[in-house]
Amino acid sequence: LAPAMLDDGSQLSPAEKMRWAYRKASLAMLVTSATTCGSFYANLLSIVSVVRGFGFFMGTLVLWNFVNVLTIFAASLLVSEIYLAPLMPRCWRQKDAGTRKHFHIARTC
Repeated sequence: LAPAMLDDGSQLSPAEKMRWAYRKASLAMLVTSATTCGSFYANLLSIVSVVRGFGFFMGTLVLWNFVNVLTIFAASLLVSEIYLAPLMPRCWRQKDAGTRKHFHIARTC
């Protein structure tokens, strides 16, 4: 989606596209993950042990998800774009990447 959102996105390398995406989304991901994690960890103050366990588990899960989104998911996107996209049939690729402003699937198979 980065080429569709950037001006002349077809000229950018995958690393530059990821840098642009992180600049745009990292603060929002941090704030939402921190507030969600904090609200679940607030359950650690409960006197009910099941609620405490649930709060700890879910807070840790949200924190782990944030770390995975920043590392593993980004790496998988780069692997997909660099190594798997050239192997896809022509009908699955982005149509007119340099001229379109939105992502469209070509319907010519």
